Amino acid sequence: LLSVFPSHTFLFFLSLLFVIVFPEEYKGILGVLGSKSGREMDKMHASGLTPVQVENGITFKEAETTFVCRKLCKQPIELRNMPEDVVNSFYKADKPHDMYIGEVINIIQ
Repeated sequence: LLSVFPSHTFLFFLSLLFVIVFPEEYKGILGVLGSKSGREMDKMHASGLTPVQVENGITFKEAETTFVCRKLCKQPIELRNMPEDVVNSFYKADKPHDMYIGEVINIIQ
């Protein structure tokens, strides 16, 4: 399913979202995962991360902390409200992301 439905589509339809915190040593691979589309590559296979099934979703064995959140709000990010250097660094060629606000309902360590 992940290769058919991008994560943005999942976030739109699901009532929960997961915020997953990894140790610093995973910064490189997370940068690749955050900059590539699942349509371009098999991100989970390439990451080497180990998925772990938890109630209502998936986290990773390598994660330090996973915040399970009930989605409260979704709102497009308005580029006009951001500093110009941030827009130039992150959104020059890409369209803006959506911002989600959630209530933490569980913490997995």
